[in-house]
Amino acid sequence: MNIYFFIDESGLDDKSKILVIGLVILDNPAVIRTKIELLKDDILHDPVSRTIPDLKNKLKRKGFHYCEDHFEVKNQFIELIPSLSFQAYMCFAEKSNVKKSEYKELYKKLFGRLLFDRIRANRHENIHIVFERTIEKEKNIVNLINGVVDDINKSHRKKVSSSPIITCSGKEEPVLSIADYVCGIFKDHYENLLKSGNRERRNFDKIRGRVRVIHNFLTDEFYTRKNLFP
Repeated sequence: MNIYFFIDESGLDDKSKILVIGLVILDNPAVIRTKIELLKDDILHDPVSRTIPDLKNKLKRKGFHYCEDHFEVKNQFIELIPSLSFQAYMCFAEKSNVKKSEYKELYKKLFGRLLFDRIRANRHENIHIVFERTIEKEKNIVNLINGVVDDINKSHRKKVSSSPIITCSGKEEPVLSIADYVCGIFKDHYENLLKSGNRERRNFDKIRGRVRVIHNFLTDEFYTRKNLFP
């Protein structure tokens, strides 16, 4: 069976309180890709949306992107998410005790831990891993993924059936926007936990049904459907 991992992150900037790596798993990206493209087409042809400055150019050029989308666009994409068939997994860490010079190493640790658990759990499947193209990622992520597979094979009697197929994609891949939004929604929710009745909590509640595991890397706490994240 073919399954697909779409990976993104949020919080690499200096202002964010946490760094989070998100992974969404699905088995039919074509169906989800079509639904996302239909939403984009609806927004581009909506008379109200067309009055938003530069929306048409941004949406056509970059697709949906959580940190850049106008709030009207963001709301519509968040409303779409619960209707899509996928499972989301996240690994995060607070950055308060981490030096800026250590962000890259922290990224590797979060990425490796998240991938280790998910590849091991799906080791009998044909895994396709998709991540967004940047110079930094192209240099390192393939080696990280291959290292994770090697670690699993060395530490477990049952080996990974076949090496994952790795794809470095650009903004033209709509399904990556789900991983991007899941990370962004969770980060904003986490950073506003002390506020009551806030929009960030409502947004997270809308995607909560698609989130299977959230792992706090530094405390080794796991939040699941039986132990819900606040």
